Amino acid sequence: MSDPRRTLPDMGRDTARYPPPGWSEVPALLPLARACQAGRLARIRYRDAGGHETEREVAVLGLGWRREGWLFAAFCELRQAWRLFRAERVLAIRVTRRRAPSAPAAFDGRRFATEDLSGPAPAGRVAVALDAPLARLAPALFPSALLERRGRGCVAHLRASAIDGVAGLCLSLGQGARVVSPPEAGALFAGLRAALERQRARRPEP
Repeated sequence: MSDPRRTLPDMGRDTARYPPPGWSEVPALLPLARACQAGRLARIRYRDAGGHETEREVAVLGLGWRREGWLFAAFCELRQAWRLFRAERVLAIRVTRRRAPSAPAAFDGRRFATEDLSGPAPAGRVAVALDAPLARLAPALFPSALLERRGRGCVAHLRASAIDGVAGLCLSLGQGARVVSPPEAGALFAGLRAALERQRARRPEP
């Protein structure tokens, strides 16, 4: 497990930068997870890096957390090609009733989901508690995790060496997710959530 003390100083040094913007809650994430889990096409309005907006239907293959935010791999009906998209650039989404095409045999959803939670340190166990409705979508959000049901919620048991990455992942899921073990990971998550709340409090009213 990586040493959280290597991450904590960054929080105090520049709270305007840390946590980064991609660690805020992503409104499109849960509909994307529903589309992925149900095998349905999703109709999205998407803004690319240049600010250009398009509407398209996509077949979501899998979701993956990265340090800059959530990515999703999908077949784009508009481009007729497999593409990577950034979840925070989805401006609107509707899950349709149309069946999505099957994922290519070479696509490894478990590896895609957890690729950025690994680091040079040995991996350890991290437990993430999810409230409903996040718990219902846990298989799409955490395809490699061991899921332990607890009432209407669940606990996802992950193997990760980058505990700041796990904390960022949980922040992006909103109030319904929290790191519960090991204690150092829970403390890091709590500190990051407090820093994120301070960022929000400093933002001017629209």
